[in-house]
Amino acid sequence: GTIHLCAYNFIMAFVVTLLGGSNGTHVLAADLGRNPNFEVRIVTRKPENWSKTVACAEQEFFSDSVPIFGAKFNPDYEGKVDMIVGWEDLGKALAGSDLVLLTCPVSAHQEVLERTIPQLPSHPILLGTAYAQGGFDWICRKLFQQYPEQGRRTVVFGLKSFPFLCKADKYGEHVKLFGRFPTMKVAVSPDTKNSRMMVYTILSRMLGKPIEPCSFPICTIGSSNQVLHPGIQAQIFEGYTHGCDITYNEHKMFYGAVGGLAEKKMSDLFYYEMPALALAVQKLLQAHPSRMYINANFWEELKFEPASRFVLSFPYFMRYLFYRVISAGTGTAIRMNKRLSAVKAPMKQVPGDGPTKYVPVTDSRMFTDDIPNGLCVLLGMAEILGVSMPTTVFLIQENQKMMGKDYITDKPNRHGHYCHGTDWEETNAPQVYGVKTQKELADFLVWDREKEFAETEKERGFRLQNHHLLPSSKL
Repeated sequence: GTIHLCAYNFIMAFVVTLLGGSNGTHVLAADLGRNPNFEVRIVTRKPENWSKTVACAEQEFFSDSVPIFGAKFNPDYEGKVDMIVGWEDLGKALAGSDLVLLTCPVSAHQEVLERTIPQLPSHPILLGTAYAQGGFDWICRKLFQQYPEQGRRTVVFGLKSFPFLCKADKYGEHVKLFGRFPTMKVAVSPDTKNSRMMVYTILSRMLGKPIEPCSFPICTIGSSNQVLHPGIQAQIFEGYTHGCDITYNEHKMFYGAVGGLAEKKMSDLFYYEMPALALAVQKLLQAHPSRMYINANFWEELKFEPASRFVLSFPYFMRYLFYRVISAGTGTAIRMNKRLSAVKAPMKQVPGDGPTKYVPVTDSRMFTDDIPNGLCVLLGMAEILGVSMPTTVFLIQENQKMMGKDYITDKPNRHGHYCHGTDWEETNAPQVYGVKTQKELADFLVWDREKEFAETEKERGFRLQNHHLLPSSKL
């Protein structure tokens, strides 16, 4: 169930190291930095551009669950950053850290983890990402096989939804926070009671939101950006291909521009293809000998916010009958969402004289995160399981044309598979890890670390409970 209470009280500053200089890093620097219970460190490519204090202007609503009414920006608050270093000093930032959080794009997870895991300190630590789309746990597992000592000391976690909608308007100094995600769903490995309680407790303190349990397979399947972004891009940039001479007269809005094509495609994904894939994966894993997922309820984990919970509560046949209404309602809800309304499309100005023109930025995270590290991952799983995902195929094809990539083919092979384009190896799909059969996929998705982790459980509890945390009488 949902965890609402913070189960521990800090008695020493809890050291949080943020990897990447993203918009989310700015929010966390301002928010955590104003709390004396936290020591904030940042590792970034541009440490010289960061101030020792970061300010945040936060937009608040009557309810984060329905971000439509009562929107207003509060006066700025400001947080102190205790250490700001470049990647060459990563080891210095990691030393003594209690929690390391990747706030970088999903497409950077591989590179950042390859740098970070070998340098993790020789004490128990929490390592996670603010957005676990695209198989974050797969990358961790592969690297822990190379660095087993680090693996035995590390609790891994991932958030299903990025906690903020924000934009740094003055890099390294000031950020606008347009809204917070209402509830945080978090996956933890190893999935033990102690590990879950530690992660839930600390994240509820850091993010100020209730925590709900989730699994890593659903973080991969059910992340919301890969549902929203590809369809919107296919709509607003329709007809654009990599290297073409099409330009646009204005910098388009993004979520505010959702129309017919985007409504239909994101509804196809959210109400049909993703649930079908999630239920197929659940059936596969419930039969796995480890019994790790024997009681899994991926349907419940997949649900997003209260509006989607309401729609998904209808039986399948009713959702099919009211499909057009649901699609239009989905688009209306997105357009009315004031947390999203200020977001502009990934575009840049074309240099030169004459009228101002714009083109899409197809190497932005909205493309690189949500196609090779998003929908391609889902389609790879679906082809192994025999789940039909025509909308996913369409959206990958439309977006890869803009990117100048060939992740999947235009036509299926004799097995009905598309996942063999010339750029397929650039994705993070299971096939790239050598997974081809359903049995291999089941073994791949089950990451049961409880036995290997038991050796360091006592040391971990000593560090986190005696060095930094005390049990609360509220438990």
